[in-house]
Amino acid sequence: MDTEALTRAAYAKFAQGDIPGLLASLSPEIVWGSNLPAGSVPWGGMRHGIAGALSFFQALGENIDFESFEPREFFAGPASCTVMGHTSGCIKGTGKQYQSAWMHLFVWGEDGKLRRFHEFYDTHGAVMALTP
Repeated sequence: MDTEALTRAAYAKFAQGDIPGLLASLSPEIVWGSNLPAGSVPWGGMRHGIAGALSFFQALGENIDFESFEPREFFAGPASCTVMGHTSGCIKGTGKQYQSAWMHLFVWGEDGKLRRFHEFYDTHGAVMALTP
């Protein structure tokens, strides 16, 4: 299984705004997580199932106008792919600019469906950008 190709395809769907297509690549048992706990930022915490992943994307769309979203380095293994990248954007509720380096972990099932996603990013910067 080419985990880098699967991961790049997921990013391409996100970049095109094809969230339904992205959700179709998820396992029904997906575990979707952020390094910030639920309640600290709207997209934070752990989510379960496709509905949970959808709520993550809804929270992003309601809160961030992305100016850039750049997956830069891919580190692929037999069942997972880790990606380092950078994001910049504007927080809708405050008008504050936000930018962060990040790392994403994708864990793929043998069926080619994404079973786990976890993101790690500048949590302090996110909280400060959301604070009026």
